[in-house]
Amino acid sequence: TQNVAGPVVNLADETPMDATSGMSMGWNFPLSRQVTTGPVAALHYDGSTTSTYNEFGDSATSATQNDPLWHASVSSLGWRVNSQFGDVRPWAQISYNQQFGENIWKAQSGLSRMTAAGQDGNWVDVTVGADMLLNPHMAAYAALSQAENSTNNSDYMYTMGVSAKF
Repeated sequence: TQNVAGPVVNLADETPMDATSGMSMGWNFPLSRQVTTGPVAALHYDGSTTSTYNEFGDSATSATQNDPLWHASVSSLGWRVNSQFGDVRPWAQISYNQQFGENIWKAQSGLSRMTAAGQDGNWVDVTVGADMLLNPHMAAYAALSQAENSTNNSDYMYTMGVSAKF
């Protein structure tokens, strides 16, 4: 669980439902029975199948890609605090994020176009949130994130929902 002292490792899911994958690792240092803290590192990458094409005619197997970086990967390094009070598990994390390769990418269909000079290859974000297990297969969660270097002038992101795993 997230409040156990010692190493914490999360590996990428091997499910075909999500083309993006990632893995993370960290170390939990206990501050009290309900609170742990420690460093975290993560790698998130696009695991799209090789038959995927984008609107620019690039494919993951094409030797002459117009944009070889359209499969993005991002590394993160940060510090996290986890706690548990009854069934509610509040947490907070600050992270420095770096996109691998050049910081030039192409927006896909439906998104506003952006010049290369307007794109950032690294950023810092601060997130606070909480989750609660509703039953062995379902949990509710809520989080608020603030990030610098936002390209759409929307520095805050709120998320809330219910997740299920079967």
